[in-house]
Amino acid sequence: MLNQEDQSPLLQSKDWQKLQNDLGETTFFEETSKFKFLAIKKKIPFGYYLYLPYGPYLNPDATPEDAKACFKKIISLAKKESAIFIRIEPQKFTNNSPIQMYNLSENQKKLNVAQYFNLNQKLLKKTKDLNPSETWCLDLTSSVPEILTNFSQGTRTRHNNYKKKGLTVEVTKNPEDIKYLVSLQHKLAKERHIASFSEQYLKTELSQPFASLYLVRYQTPSATLPTYAKNAQVKNTPEKTILASSTSTKLEKTNLTSSTGAKNALVETPSKDTKSTKPTPKDGEIIAASLFFDYQGTRFYMQSAANLDFKHLPATVALLSHAIFTAKEDGLKTLDFWGIAPEDADASHPWYGFTEFKKSFGGYEKIYAGTFDYLIDSRKYHLYSLLRKINRIKRKIIKTKN
Repeated sequence: MLNQEDQSPLLQSKDWQKLQNDLGETTFFEETSKFKFLAIKKKIPFGYYLYLPYGPYLNPDATPEDAKACFKKIISLAKKESAIFIRIEPQKFTNNSPIQMYNLSENQKKLNVAQYFNLNQKLLKKTKDLNPSETWCLDLTSSVPEILTNFSQGTRTRHNNYKKKGLTVEVTKNPEDIKYLVSLQHKLAKERHIASFSEQYLKTELSQPFASLYLVRYQTPSATLPTYAKNAQVKNTPEKTILASSTSTKLEKTNLTSSTGAKNALVETPSKDTKSTKPTPKDGEIIAASLFFDYQGTRFYMQSAANLDFKHLPATVALLSHAIFTAKEDGLKTLDFWGIAPEDADASHPWYGFTEFKKSFGGYEKIYAGTFDYLIDSRKYHLYSLLRKINRIKRKIIKTKN
């Protein structure tokens, strides 16, 4: 288990700034030899706030004075832009050991953040996490046999049997192919009564240089498979890289969340139903899709969706197996599964199912500070917080009536 991020996060990079600008956001980027931050200006009732996703970032050799100077610049920017508060998610915020870090309460984390950046603790408020404060990672520097050994028995068996199930994985950067992920997410959102992403949002993500779209295509096992599928060899075309990949599982639980939250929640467990009455996809049909982002030696598992009509097929294991081993082939060092439930979460937690699924590939946990608001205008902030509470109560009442 690691307690903090040792490299600059994607969400605090110029690459992420370009994505936000392409999405129509107003952004500010500052970088020195000791720190950097990307701030996104957000409109809310009563004014604006600055949001630093997984930021600010301090270099490993940054001193307390550097941390103080960093936040001084952020506060200056916030006042210039008439921001009511600054929303931060620092990944590095303490020099505690991993074991000490794991045992920190929310109040202790808050104290550490305040001390680390030399902030007035009374002006620092814990708020609901936007990006996950805990994530699961897989070390890709180990050998392939070692990585496979750390898969759970069920996941390893399904990985080893993938060629028998008629699934292939295609990797594309063609923006027009985003229609597959959009269609799957909209279907899933309707079935599970959850939010989905707009086609334009996802297409804009895929247009970034760090993004790739993975598609799972079903091919009738009895049909003659193409050469690339038989030999599990990569075939390059102008838009796609194709590799055979499949396995045998049952999709158990799916969840989609905010645009930077744990949005890849697809969970598979072995199917106990061996009857031949299961629905079968059309030959060539796309039954699962996922966006992956590559940045500074890490591959991130992002938005995903699968067709629950074919939950007996191992679509997400196929996606992740392919992503893991091609990332290793490409020289990447880490696979970040992007968000898990807390260690003490029980089966009622909405992230419990996909957390167990992610952990079935082996790996280790990383813990971050979480999301905090630093107040610039306390009066307006408290009015904004009160309005949010009222709106939550209204939504709850409407939901209860329906």
